[in-house]
Amino acid sequence: MKLLMRIFTLLLGLCWGSQSLAVMLSGVVTDEVDGLDEVEVLLIEAANGVVINRYFTDSTGAYHFNIKPGAYKLGAIKEEYPTVMGK
Repeated sequence: MKLLMRIFTLLLGLCWGSQSLAVMLSGVVTDEVDGLDEVEVLLIEAANGVVINRYFTDSTGAYHFNIKPGAYKLGAIKEEYPTVMGK
């Protein structure tokens, strides 16, 4: 089985703070057909490879992160599936 990670909505909402902008990054992890629960999704800083946040998908495979503008990679880990890391 192949583990697929799709970015469902990149800019779902913008929140203006005092001087910072936050963006919601969300998506769904599937096995080509159905959403997968309990997948560990990693948010990784692209510049240095540091994992800065992690989230476990819900029963529909959905995940979300509130992030500051920048360059990120995503990873997905679930037993019995190959690990997926963004480029």
